[in-house]
Amino acid sequence: MSAKLPRVLIVEDDPVVAKVVEQSIKRLPAVVRLAGTLAEARAAYSEALPNLVLLDLNLPDGVGFEFCRFAAPNVPVIIMTVRGAVDDRIEGFRCGARDYVLKPFSVEELCMRAGVHLGDAAGRRNLTEAAREALLRERARQDLVDMVVHDLKVPLASIKGTIELLRDLNAVPDPRLASLLDNSARAGEQMLVMLNDFLDVSLGDRDALPVHKEDVETAALLRRLEELFAPEVQRGRLRLEASVAPAQMRLRTDPTLLYRILFNLVSNAAKFAPTGSPVLLQAKGGAGRAVFTVSDSGPGLSEEDKPRVFGRDFAPAGLRVSRTKAGTGVGLFFCALACRALGGTIGVSDRPGGGAVFTVDLPSV
Repeated sequence: MSAKLPRVLIVEDDPVVAKVVEQSIKRLPAVVRLAGTLAEARAAYSEALPNLVLLDLNLPDGVGFEFCRFAAPNVPVIIMTVRGAVDDRIEGFRCGARDYVLKPFSVEELCMRAGVHLGDAAGRRNLTEAAREALLRERARQDLVDMVVHDLKVPLASIKGTIELLRDLNAVPDPRLASLLDNSARAGEQMLVMLNDFLDVSLGDRDALPVHKEDVETAALLRRLEELFAPEVQRGRLRLEASVAPAQMRLRTDPTLLYRILFNLVSNAAKFAPTGSPVLLQAKGGAGRAVFTVSDSGPGLSEEDKPRVFGRDFAPAGLRVSRTKAGTGVGLFFCALACRALGGTIGVSDRPGGGAVFTVDLPSV
């Protein structure tokens, strides 16, 4: 019976991503073969002509475009990659690719696209139903964004304006009350960050996020984050430890996008780290790059979750999370969009001893 199933060749050097995609494609159903290099891909292709190829571009022994030129024109190729520049997409299509999926991607969407290219009738029926459901989800999401914009932005601006006026007039001489006022101002700033995440995720679905680069002093940016999370530190809920090397590290980037990326990563770490345990925020510069890491000693991420963590509406598999810790579901997805807009990358790995390490790698010039 398996001889009648379509054959799919997955060319992916990341074993975690390859395994997740393999398990999903098998459920189409299809017979799947894996290759981690161009050489392995060519050998597998020559042994048994596949009906579809899912191809990563960045491979240990070359670029996936070479395989596109090698493959027969009647075998559809779907490129899966983090390289989202228009020039890369055009080059892929010129080399013979039929479709292009950006990482992080929805495995469900990838399977539906595979079903279409395989010409499977069941896949087409599923795609029609999935498209209808996706349209309904998109409408509901856009309604939510509109509600957030209209119902939160105006009163939030009023609250922030009132707090700033009270500060300017020195209307709260009691230091304890002034401290509470500062905390209210920080809470307002946090709400604005989350609100803007919703708006930019919606924009990022249609187009690249707007970027306004300027010279940024890294230490000052991290101090601003420390001030924002000061109330959580004072209550003993969070132990934020920030460091910069070299101390005078600077980079040319969009300070607002970078601030919001790091805010989301620290917020995420604080949600899952044990109360009072350290969350490390580190910045290191050199060789034209700026690398930021946020690490915690929380439960970490399973191998199943790592490829999905920067996708929309990600929820950890098998981890029971309270409504308070669940968040909006767009923070890490926004981080991926913003890093791509800044010309950088974001990834996650295991922290030695337990927990997770999120790494943002950006050009510094």
